[in-house]
Order: sequence, then C-alpha cells, then structure tokens
Amino acid sequence: MPKVADFIDTHREHLIQRILEEASRLESSRGLSAYQVTNTFPEYLDTLARISRQGYREDPACTKQRLEESHIGLRLRLGYTQAEVTSEYVLLGRLLATLWEELPAEQQPAPEDAVLLFQELQDAMDQVVATFSGYSAEDRQAEKRSLRRLESVAPEALERHHPETLGPRLAPLLQVIQEGLGADGAELLLVNREGTRLVPVAATGACPPPSPEDFVPLDSPSFATQVARAEEPLHLPDASYTPLPVRDALRCSGLHSLLGQRLWPQGKLLGIVYVGVRQTRAFEPRARRFFEMLVEVFSGLLERAFLVGELRAANQRLRDAAEFEQQLIGIVSHDLRNPLNAIHLYATTLLRRRDMDERQAKALHGILNASERASRLIHDLLDFTKARLGGGLPIQRRLLDLHELTRQVVDEVRTTHPERQLQVEQHGDGQGEWDGDRVAQVLTNLLNNALAYSPPDTPVRVVTRGLDEHVELTVHNAGDPIPEALLPRLFEPMRRGAHEGDKASGSIGLGLFIVNEIVRAHGGVAAMLPPTGEMHSPAVEVRSLAGEGTTFTVRFPRREPPSGVAPR
Repeated sequence: MPKVADFIDTHREHLIQRILEEASRLESSRGLSAYQVTNTFPEYLDTLARISRQGYREDPACTKQRLEESHIGLRLRLGYTQAEVTSEYVLLGRLLATLWEELPAEQQPAPEDAVLLFQELQDAMDQVVATFSGYSAEDRQAEKRSLRRLESVAPEALERHHPETLGPRLAPLLQVIQEGLGADGAELLLVNREGTRLVPVAATGACPPPSPEDFVPLDSPSFATQVARAEEPLHLPDASYTPLPVRDALRCSGLHSLLGQRLWPQGKLLGIVYVGVRQTRAFEPRARRFFEMLVEVFSGLLERAFLVGELRAANQRLRDAAEFEQQLIGIVSHDLRNPLNAIHLYATTLLRRRDMDERQAKALHGILNASERASRLIHDLLDFTKARLGGGLPIQRRLLDLHELTRQVVDEVRTTHPERQLQVEQHGDGQGEWDGDRVAQVLTNLLNNALAYSPPDTPVRVVTRGLDEHVELTVHNAGDPIPEALLPRLFEPMRRGAHEGDKASGSIGLGLFIVNEIVRAHGGVAAMLPPTGEMHSPAVEVRSLAGEGTTFTVRFPRREPPSGVAPR
C-alpha cells in the first residue's frame, strides 16, 4: 500500500497551490502576499511526510511543533481569528484526503497511516485553541505596558559603529525586555561595520558585562550565529553544558536556558538579542510570542535611532562644508519624528489586537503605509546627502543576473499596484557585476515614476536587453509627454514630478536624482540624442513625445570600468 508520504511527495506543488487559493479567501488574508498566506505549509507538508514514513520520532516531531508555533504566532500578529487558523489545518486534511478517497482500497494509504495524519492535524488544531485561549486581556495589557516603556526609554539617535557609547543608552531597553519576559538576564550583540562578526554592546541582569574582545564570528558554529540565521526565536536548553562554543563568563553566570531572536529590520541582519533564566526549562509559546513582538519593536526603534544618527552626522558634515540646505532641515525635523517614531510604533501595536473591525484595520494599514513612505523618504534623504558630499553613492558589486533581479522587483511592485498591468520583456545575457540593492532601487524608482504619471488603464513596459559590454534597462509608460521646459532639470534634486501641479507621486523630488547617481556610480552611460523631446544626463536617457509616451533608458557596464577609462 502507498503511504501518505507518497501522495504528499507526488502532489506537493499542487497541494501548495490549492492551499494558497483556498486560504487566500479568508477575511484576514486580504492584502497578504502569497508567501505570507502559505507561510510554513510547504515545510509542514515535508514534515508530515517524514512522520508518515518513520513515525512520530524526535526530529520530525520537534520540527512539526516548531512550525505550528511559528504559523500560529504569525497568524496572531496578522489578526487572524481562532476559527480561521483551525480552518487552515482542516483545509490541509481535506486536500490530502481528496487525493485518495476515490481510489480503490488497495491504492489508498493504510488506515493506521491515515489515522496518524489526521491525529497530527488534530494536535495542531488543539495547539491553535490553546494558544488563542491563552492570549488573555491580561497579556494584552502587559504588552501595552512593555511597549510604552520601550518607547519612553528609546534613544532618539545613535552612532552605529561606536559600541563603547551604545551600552549605557541601550541597557534600559534590554532591561524592559528582560523584565517583560521575567528573565534573569539579557544581552545585545550587533553586527560590526564589515558584517563579519557579532559584537556585544549591552547586557543586563546576570549576563556578563559586554567586552569587544568577546566578539562572535558570523561563520562560527555558536548559539549566537544560529540565532542570527534563524527566522524564529531559538531556544538553548542549557548554556552551561551545551557543546556549542559559549564564552566562559556566560557558562559561569548562573544562567541556563536561553531564548534568542535576531534583529532583522528591512530584511538585513542588525544583530541578536537573547534572554536567559537560571532554570533549565522550556519557554512556553505565549512567552516566545511576547519575546518575538518585543524584539521586533526593539529592532525598529534601534534601526530608526541609527538612521537618525547617520542623518545627523551627514548633516553636520554638510554644515561644516557650507553645503547644507535649509529645505532638508525642515523636511527631516518634521517628517522623521512624527511618522516613524510615533505612527509606525502605535499602528503596529494596535494591529495585534483581535477586537478590531475591518474599518479600523484598514485605517491602521493606511497609517502603516504612510509611515513606510516616510521611511523611504529618509533613505532617499540619506542617499541625497551622501551624493552631495561628493564622491557619489557607494556600491558593493557582486555577480548577478539583471533579468532575474528585474522580475523580482516587478513582482514586488505588482503587489502594491495590483490594478496596474506591468509587462516584462527580456533578451540576451543578463549577467554582470552590480550592486543588486542599488539596481533594484533604480528600477523601483523608475517603475513608481511610470505608474504615477500614466493613465491607470495603460500598461507599463520593462525591457532588459543584453548587449556586448552592457545590459540595457528601459522603462516605458504611455503618459503625457514631459514638458520640454522641465527636461533639462529632470534629474535635479527637489524637482517634484514630471507635470506641473501633479502631486500623484507624493515624493519630494529625489527619485530621479538618486536613479541618476546610482547609474553613474556603476559607470552607466546614455547615448547622445537629438534635442527635441529627448534629453540625456551623463547616465540616463529620456525620450518623451506626444503619442509615444515616455521611456527611460540606462546601460549598465557588465564589469567595473578600469580606473581612468570611461565606459563606452
């Protein structure tokens, strides 16, 4: 007889697609990405297959429990109801059963194998009920108190690469996390400037005082590096007896069980936080969820403080060089404090409540989107100040495929503009050495510009074309032509939009300036063009004519041009 595992292996992709289709119909899944909807289910299917083959043994059992806790925790944070989460496991069982229920008996799984499957799914639903029932009004009040304390002690600005000054300023935030978890100690380690090691910067309670000499290489097999690689909170049962490398001071501190979580703002590793207790014990799901939420908020506060610190340092250099502009001061002083430090934090906290109706949730999502736009504004301002200080924007080249990167960026933009048609056309070899994040920024800015200034019922077309020494990127929209008077100033900073009086993009006029600076940093060039309806900067070509629309074209050299040699 075949096993349940055989059906899962054979129909795995079909099952994932059906889960996506069916689960996307739930009320709470509206506006979520496909990845957020399917979440842990692909790995969960693999784990059910392992249990089917080898029984409920230690490794797959632990993996199954971890995946269930992760899935339920995410659903709580996204506002799902208990009924919605249990219905997902019911759906999974129904989809699996339909694979064999019409087959002859000899082609179906053995009864005991099917019973084991549905018992596993029942256990998962029991865990859902236990988790939701355990999330009480008292828990919500405790979360609110801890979040208020974090906000009240959070520093407004920090210098990222001066660990000797960070400890005293960050210890109060660690103390809030330690006390919120009822732990006996907590420690913060941050990634160094080169991104090669974790450096202790602050500790509270029984954790030994931080020392720069106690750094942890990111390629070492330690608990700290395992935390840095894990998406969910990681538990170390006993620090005093673990075979993993642990510094002697921590082994002798009296702390035994540790719970660690990485700091991961903007999809990049910032560092890790762990708490420790004097007992050897597990951390219950409610405590793990609370810890994950506290670290997430702490991570955002820390990243914003570093952004403010970097911006202040850049502003100071501009003042010293007599190049600082008063307009930038006004934008930063107004937009930095309010949208980021207050709006984003409060909206994120409120979205975790389960007693909101759809109208309230929609309003909060709107507030979050506004704060994210403010965050992008700050990043644009930082790029602007770097470019104006001279030397252009820094880039980190690595081998990548521009065709693949383009498809990824277009997919991301589609999620925020589902009503628009984005067409992609690709030719030739897309390989080259570029800064992937910066090139993605170029394409995102050009796409947002094209979407903002074209009719909603017209497509935006993206073409990448491999040439001999370059890869060419073009973005075309069918909007009205850019006024000729504006063309010569199109890439100057603080020029708002392509049409007079058009505020559709809501930008402060840095998008095309930054596009131009990034392409220049890569050695990109534009062809020489006739004057009418067309212009070029040193790096970007623009063609904008009535009846034809507007096309931005850039050419990225596949390799860094030799020093002193202009790209052709």
